[in-house]
Amino acid sequence: MSMSWLPALVLTVALVIGGLSPAALATDIREAGDDMAVRGRMVAPGRAVLSAQVSAPIRSVTRRVGETFRQGDTLVAFDCRRIEAQVAAARAVVAAAETSLASLRRMYSLKSVGEADVELAEAEVRKTRAELAMQTVDASYCTVAAPFDGRVVARMVAPHESVAAGSELLAIVDEGDMEVEVLVPSAWLRFVTVGLPFSIAMDATGLRYAAEVTRLGGEIDPVSQSVQVFGRLTEAADGVLTGMSGRVTFDPAAAQP
Repeated sequence: MSMSWLPALVLTVALVIGGLSPAALATDIREAGDDMAVRGRMVAPGRAVLSAQVSAPIRSVTRRVGETFRQGDTLVAFDCRRIEAQVAAARAVVAAAETSLASLRRMYSLKSVGEADVELAEAEVRKTRAELAMQTVDASYCTVAAPFDGRVVARMVAPHESVAAGSELLAIVDEGDMEVEVLVPSAWLRFVTVGLPFSIAMDATGLRYAAEVTRLGGEIDPVSQSVQVFGRLTEAADGVLTGMSGRVTFDPAAAQP
């Protein structure tokens, strides 16, 4: 099939697959040609858009676009004085209900009130405690913590803005274990397997980085007859960011029988 849909980039691949003789392998590689091409790009293992869980003014946004953070760092903090006051009020209601229950229990022991009065008071305590729990949950959303180590890639809000619950705040990516993503013709699966070394020459940095194949896509696209291949960099890659792309070249020597 025609491979004209692929970017013009050289790929040389050779690997013995179970049952494929060295002579047949060499023939397959020659038939593949020296002008087959792929490009790869860096993808993040995780990406998230953080949203507000409460309606409140924003007190601070601690990171700008491009800045990094550690898991657990506070990224956004809200002015939650209203919510904190509601929590304090709910605690007072719980305390009043518990006092009332204790008084009714003493009176019940003296046969001054009936059992139904005590049961109603107990139900009221459970209700007020549940309401306090809901207010406490709202208060826990007054800060937005980073779910993983990463970098901010988009910022939708600024300090002093008032936002509604559900409003998008920040888009973040997990850069802990970035992957190289490559789209190749499915026929290349005869040569490209897990563990195969390759390199990627990054356009943005002008540098070449060593890598290896870690997994293959779960299905072949029926229209283009292409499949995703994923790999990881096997050397330090300071300055490499999610979304960078470049020329991918597999190591033919490593694939030879």
